[in-house]
Amino acid sequence: GLETFLYLAVGAEICLTTNIQPGTGLLNNTRGKIVDIIYLPGSRPNIDLANFIVVYFPTYNGPQFFNDDSSLINCIPFGPLEFATDDFRHHRTQYPFRLAYASTVHRSQGKTLDQFVVDLGEKEACPGLSFVALSRVRHVSNLAIFDFELSYDKDQLMTL
Repeated sequence: GLETFLYLAVGAEICLTTNIQPGTGLLNNTRGKIVDIIYLPGSRPNIDLANFIVVYFPTYNGPQFFNDDSSLINCIPFGPLEFATDDFRHHRTQYPFRLAYASTVHRSQGKTLDQFVVDLGEKEACPGLSFVALSRVRHVSNLAIFDFELSYDKDQLMTL
């Protein structure tokens, strides 16, 4: 479940890809926003991974890491982690998150979002998928449907 390439920048929306601290709200698919990318002296920014990436999580409810700065409330620094396959034959060092500008309908199930753009595609892959996508937003005025074209087969409707 790791990304091949992970292009990050300050301000990027991310979501966690693993459970970090379940009791504090740092769970798989928790969304956050990058507030800083830190390279320590001697690091090579174009070659090395950043030493720390500081992420703001609005739903974080654990102890504060930066006690002396109120602008960093709910901000957590992440260093790169090593991930391995079950048999430990392959491993990769990466951060435990991915960009979160887009999501599948399956991953959005159970979430309530402030704004949502939905691409319904040409046909529904399984029954109810469109309903799940359209019902994630808090208010219909914050819902946009991308490239929607209404078409139907009259004979198919008659058999329903």
